[in-house]
Amino acid sequence: GEAEAEITKIDPSYEPWFTPIYEPKSGEIESLLFTLQGCIGTGIIAYVIGVSRGKRKAENDAND
Repeated sequence: GEAEAEITKIDPSYEPWFTPIYEPKSGEIESLLFTLQGCIGTGIIAYVIGVSRGKRKAENDAND
C-alpha cells in the first residue's frame, strides 16, 4: 500500500512483518470495515459497562 511505499523510501531494507489476510479493493470498503470494527468494539464496551452496572445495582438492592 501507500504506507509501505513511503516506508521503503525512508528505509529501503524494510520488510513487512506480515501480510494482510484480506485487502479491500477500494478505500471506501476499507473505511466501511474500519467503521464496522469500531461500532462492534463500542457495542462490546457498552455491554460490559451495562452488565457491571446491573450487577452492582442488583447487589445494592439485595443488601437494602
